[in-house]
Amino acid sequence: MTRRVAGRAAVLLVVLALVGAACAGDDGPTAGAAERVRAAGPATLEEGTARMALRLVLPGPRPTTVAGEGVVDFAGRRGALNLDYGDLGAMLAAADGPLETVLEPAGVFVRVPGLIGPDKPWVKVDLAALDDVAGVDVGPLGQLQSADPVQALAFLLGAGEMRKVGEGRLRGTPTTRYRGVLDLAQAAAAAPPELGPSVEAARAALGGQPVPVDIWVDDEGRARKLRLETGSGEGKGTVEMELFDFGAPADVVTPPASQVTDLTWLFGG
Repeated sequence: MTRRVAGRAAVLLVVLALVGAACAGDDGPTAGAAERVRAAGPATLEEGTARMALRLVLPGPRPTTVAGEGVVDFAGRRGALNLDYGDLGAMLAAADGPLETVLEPAGVFVRVPGLIGPDKPWVKVDLAALDDVAGVDVGPLGQLQSADPVQALAFLLGAGEMRKVGEGRLRGTPTTRYRGVLDLAQAAAAAPPELGPSVEAARAALGGQPVPVDIWVDDEGRARKLRLETGSGEGKGTVEMELFDFGAPADVVTPPASQVTDLTWLFGG
């Protein structure tokens, strides 16, 4: 073997070794990945506010998608979005297209002018009460009725086996994608007192099963996107939320009670 050939062979071996080491580093769960995911929740909440893109796939024989964008106030645990409810919009006797929506732990407020009367343009709905109505089986997603991003971020405290699965950009921001499962019992125990009960309620609604998750974390350790899966088969649903423009104004106002009709009773709630 000539010196030149030997040199090229040595370089090739070094390259192969580096590639192998890189692959080995991403192959399988790591403690570092789990720690980074657990830290992403608090790091994100510290931003105070953000813009949010939300997409829910509600399970059933005919899955229904709810999607839209808006703002979220982490401290107030509330958000204001324009959401397209798809088939659920017809249930509200609404016209096609996005509807003004306020999300809170207590429920979802939707502005549907003309549905009840001119003095009450808002209706309050509880996704848990929509279970088995008009062929839509919300199932365990009922416990995520307000798609509360603060609660979803608290779920990350239960990160168990997590692995890095790739890198990419979201809205121009570099991110690292992790995949694994969340133990909601662990998350409830680690969550702040004001969040523990709601995380525990979600855990019970999901039958105590681990929640599969994909999460995209930026270079500052903030969660940029989460994708949670619940249930299986026809009962399988997903919750996707993407967070961006941290610190954006988020003056979310709860509709006054005098302008709200609570429709929970219509669904036996």
